[in-house]
Amino acid sequence: MHLTCLDERSNDLFVLFPPTQVEGSDKNNKNSSNEFIKTYNNEPAKKLAFAAGFSHAICAHFFDGKSHHLDEFIKRVIIKTFNYGFMMNMGKLMNKGFSNAKYTNPEYYKLGCAWAQSSYIEKFVNGKGTIDELLRIHQAKEEYYTERFFDPKVAYETAQRAKITIKEHQAWCNSMIEKLESDFSQNERFSDGLINHLHKLDGDNCQLNTSLQVYFFYEDLCSTVSHAKRIDIIKCYDPDHENLDTEYDELENREQNNCDAGINFDEATRYEHYLALWQIEKNLPQS
Repeated sequence: MHLTCLDERSNDLFVLFPPTQVEGSDKNNKNSSNEFIKTYNNEPAKKLAFAAGFSHAICAHFFDGKSHHLDEFIKRVIIKTFNYGFMMNMGKLMNKGFSNAKYTNPEYYKLGCAWAQSSYIEKFVNGKGTIDELLRIHQAKEEYYTERFFDPKVAYETAQRAKITIKEHQAWCNSMIEKLESDFSQNERFSDGLINHLHKLDGDNCQLNTSLQVYFFYEDLCSTVSHAKRIDIIKCYDPDHENLDTEYDELENREQNNCDAGINFDEATRYEHYLALWQIEKNLPQS
């Protein structure tokens, strides 16, 4: 089953576990992964060598006999796997092709071995779930990486489908708040360098193109984790909001102090006071 899985589901497997063409390159780099997939699909000799390395590594993983019997075990497994029936017995031909590829294209043979061991075996064979289940989780993660920049609160619903816990999501929100506040402390505004850094993170965050848009993102993050927004940041980006808040608080405090002191308004004065509070509250920006 595992030997034919690469041939039948290679595109899905490479989405889940991106291989790299050059040893030592970043496997999370999509350009590197896309370059490998292009080579794999368009160059049969390299595809065969990669498949040979993959098949040999899979056989070695499940082999529990003596080392000098390994080659014979691999040969038998490959022949049996690729003998599909009358007029379709390709086992011997595939075994010969795999054996030759080991020597004619050692780079891709080794790459197939390494990918089988570090990705396919470690994350799929030894892991849990089917390829389809893993693909659903992967898709949910892709959605989450984008949604968390647009609406951190809503993103948690997607995070649950992506097997991301609320603790992990809150930790990400707090780390972003810390990053944004640190940048503001250094620059007295959200800098272009910060915006460029945000664009490099996983997810579609193209809406964060201006300092003001980053401020709105900061507001959403603070609301999500109940973090108090810094007064200096509010004054920089939303001074009217700060003034209205201050005036509202002063009137509220005055009302409370008068009540504590036993001072009662007459009916007309009380309604004027409430009307003033209502006018201020109506002008507060809606979050």
